[in-house]
Amino acid sequence: MKIKSLNENDRPRERLINLGVNSLSDVELLAVILGTGTKDMDVLSLANYICNNYSIKRLKDMDYNQLIKIPGIKMAKATSLIATFELVKRSLECDSKSISFDCSKDIFKYLYSYFFLESKEKLVVIYLDSKLSVLKKSIFDSHIPNFVEIPIRKIVEEAINTNSTGVIIAHNHPSGDVRPSLADKESTLKLYETLTSVNVSLIDHLIIYQDKYFSFIDNGMLVDEVEYDYLGDLDYENI
Repeated sequence: MKIKSLNENDRPRERLINLGVNSLSDVELLAVILGTGTKDMDVLSLANYICNNYSIKRLKDMDYNQLIKIPGIKMAKATSLIATFELVKRSLECDSKSISFDCSKDIFKYLYSYFFLESKEKLVVIYLDSKLSVLKKSIFDSHIPNFVEIPIRKIVEEAINTNSTGVIIAHNHPSGDVRPSLADKESTLKLYETLTSVNVSLIDHLIIYQDKYFSFIDNGMLVDEVEYDYLGDLDYENI
C-alpha cells in the first residue's frame, strides 16, 4: 500500500508521534529514516523493497559505495543510513570515565556496542592497569564464518608492551548459542596460562549474542585445569 493512500494517522511519522516508536515495523522505521521515495516508488515501497532484499544487519555493514548500488538509494539516503547506524553505535558506548569492571555484567555493558547487529564473529581485547582503567582496546575481525581466532601471542605481547596487569576478552556468537565451543575453552585456558606466566591476569572472557552472554569466570572456567567436556549448569545472563 502506498503512503499517499494511507489515512494520515496511519502514516509512519504520525504513528511514531501518536503511538510511540515501538509501534512501527522495520519497514516503517526505515521509511522514516529515508524520508522520501523516488519517482518510481514512494518511501514505504522503497523501504519494503530494501527490507525484503537486504537485512538490517547487512545494511549496517555496508559502506557508502555499496549502499548507493541499491536501487533508489543515492547520496542523501546512503549518508543518512550510515549516520543513523553510527549514532546508534555511539549511543551504546560507555563513558570511559565511569567504567566499572566489578562483575561480568559491567563488562557486558561496556562491550555491547562492539557487537551490535554483528553478523560475523569478532574478538575484542581490553588491556587494563592495576586500577582496572583501560589502557588499550584491540579488535580482531574474522574472515571465516562462525569463527574468530584468539591470537594468544599477539595478546600477550601487547599486554607486556602496555604494562597491563589485566586483560579482558570477548567475542560474539552470531548463531545465538553463547555456550563456548571446545576450541573456545582450549584457547581461553591457553591464554590464561600464558598471561599468568608473565604476571598478567585474564579477568574474564565473555561470549555475547544480543542481550545474552556467557562468562568464563562466572562458570568457574578460568582455572589452571579444566575438563574440556565440562558442561555442568552453564550460567548465562539475559540483560
